[in-house]
Amino acid sequence: KVLQWCQTNRSRFKSLPILREIDLNIARCYLRLDNTAESIIHYLEFQKRYPSDPLSPEVLWKVAWLYEEKPNISAAIQMYRKLVSIYPRYEFYGEAYFRVGLNYFRLKKYQSARVAWEEALQKIRDSSQKDRIRYWIGKCYEMEKNYKKQGEIYIQLAERPINTFYNLKAFYLTSYSVDTHRTINETLWELH
Repeated sequence: KVLQWCQTNRSRFKSLPILREIDLNIARCYLRLDNTAESIIHYLEFQKRYPSDPLSPEVLWKVAWLYEEKPNISAAIQMYRKLVSIYPRYEFYGEAYFRVGLNYFRLKKYQSARVAWEEALQKIRDSSQKDRIRYWIGKCYEMEKNYKKQGEIYIQLAERPINTFYNLKAFYLTSYSVDTHRTINETLWELH
């Protein structure tokens, strides 16, 4: 009923805030009616009509996730790329960059994933996100059986094992010592 009302009555309004709400509700209604394809069309229409709206980057994020669920990974990559190119101040900017690489990785396009993540390293500032990206670059090298490059990255990450989960994981993967647990405990004790 809401969808029908919005579609029937949209032309009666001239106020931009009201039109914005109607357009957003049309996209949401289609999604709740399990018509993902129509929902995506209307979400993208919303973003195109209201590119400066605070919800527009969130709309692109939602569309990218919907494409991932379909799964239409190539379209998801395109949406994440669009998001980072148009909305560099968006709160999930770094995560969108990460998901570009992750989706290439899912497609088994490891070189494309590496290139996307190397680009992300140049664009994002958060050190923990950078460590996560470096770890996944190492995973790309592993999938390509370039264990030397993978090892170099993991050894670098392992120098700071308590910074992030990925640093700790790299530490475990590069540690050949039976004293790994003791070393981590000592490091954590020193941190306290």
